[in-house]
This record gives sequence, C-alpha cells and structure tokens, in this order.
Amino acid sequence: MKFETKAIHRGQEPDRETGAVIPPIYATSTFAQESPGNTKGYDYTRSGNPNFTRLGQTLAALEKAKYATVFSSGVAAITAVVSTLKKGDMVLAEENIYGRTYRLFARVFEKFGVDILYADIPKVEREKVGITDGLVRFSLGIEHIDDLIDDCSSALDALGLTQK
Repeated sequence: MKFETKAIHRGQEPDRETGAVIPPIYATSTFAQESPGNTKGYDYTRSGNPNFTRLGQTLAALEKAKYATVFSSGVAAITAVVSTLKKGDMVLAEENIYGRTYRLFARVFEKFGVDILYADIPKVEREKVGITDGLVRFSLGIEHIDDLIDDCSSALDALGLTQK
C-alpha cells in the first residue's frame, strides 16, 4: 500500500456507532462511564481519546511501526520519554530550549539523577550531524539499539561534546 493510501485509510475506519465513513472528531474532555471505573475505552481526553487513537494508528502505519503514541503537548511527550530514563542517564539538550522544558529538566529530572547536558550547538554543526531546527528525536523500542548509541556517540564526538 502506498504512503498516500495509508495516510488516508489507516486509523480511519468507519465510525462504529453511526457508520459514518469519515470518523467524527470528538471535541470533549470527558467521557461518560457506564459505572465508576467501567469505561467504553475512554474516560478523560488527556489519558486518551478516539482522535488520538486514530492518529496513532495512522502514524504507526506510515512509520511501519506496531504502535505510535500521541500526546496533547510536547512537554507531555518529553515527560513520558524522559521518565523512562534512570539515574546516570544523560539527555543532550540545546542550550536555548523552551523554558517549560528547561524547568522540567532542572526541577524534576535532575532530582532523579538524570544528567542534562546543555550545549550551544551552532546551526552549521547541528546540520553536519543531521540535527535540523525543530527536530526532536526519541527512538525507543528500536531493534538495533547499538546503532542508535553509535549514532549518538558520533554526533557528540562531531560536536566536541564527548564526556570523558
């Protein structure tokens, strides 16, 4: 199936309740429960909703992945990913990051022993190693973790940021 076809059809099955070919957009923050704790799959938008489910299915198909996770904000995505790190792990961050992200790193994750290395990385240097403006790359659950580690090590070496 071509990219364009996947983009249109994956995660876009007809609505189960109405049969609508184009699924509706749910503009709600809460979903009724049949009884306390007994949901029809969703309870509160921040923890999931049909829009996110469909978008995740579409993105997973386009990326040839089993799953994709969708968040309501960039900070939520960063929190989820960085929460998987453990004491002694390191995050390489651009010195001029979004203020809320800086506070999240400084006030929360540094307390748990996650090291944050801030670097002023000139644009020309970022481009040399494939880092473009606005790029945030988290690769979790990949098959060849050694390749990712080698890529990160090469990028740090190229930028002169290797810790010894």
